[in-house]
Amino acid sequence: MKLAALHIETERLLLRPYVENDALTLKEAIDASLVSLRKFMPWAHFEPTSKADKLALIREWTNKIAQDLDYTLGIFHKEKGYFIGSTGFHKRSEKGIFEIGYWQSTQFEGNGYMSEACKALCGFAFQHLQAEKIEIKCLPSNTKSAAIPNRLGFTLEYTYRTLQFNEEGQREKQQCWVLFKEDWKL
Repeated sequence: MKLAALHIETERLLLRPYVENDALTLKEAIDASLVSLRKFMPWAHFEPTSKADKLALIREWTNKIAQDLDYTLGIFHKEKGYFIGSTGFHKRSEKGIFEIGYWQSTQFEGNGYMSEACKALCGFAFQHLQAEKIEIKCLPSNTKSAAIPNRLGFTLEYTYRTLQFNEEGQREKQQCWVLFKEDWKL
């Protein structure tokens, strides 16, 4: 897929592939939200990392998009241009199945940005990526994150134990929310 085709606009947002100039902005947003991110995102336990590391990550994401392997996108305010968070599609082993992942800077929580972004991603995946099924996975304790698929008509299909351990030494549980193409109504 061409990178230009991955510019997805909503009423308030622009979802687009990261560019090298986004490295410092990405680092600053992650660093500012690290306490919250570490509760729910395993990768956040390896943060903070340097701007150079973010630049390398952006190059890796760009390469994966170019190879049609994975699609990581930044979420930006359409009019004001500021960075809100990150999202994207992760291709799964079965053709037609995509997982949407997301996180946002804590300063923008409660504005409906992530619901708006996920709604746009669903529409894009069903229209342009031949998606048949979209999954969103989150910890049951991440109620803000779980509210998004629930709001968008996903069904909580199952909960499973992961390879990660919580603070009590027990395996983390993960919810899997599912939306099939024929159930997409928004």
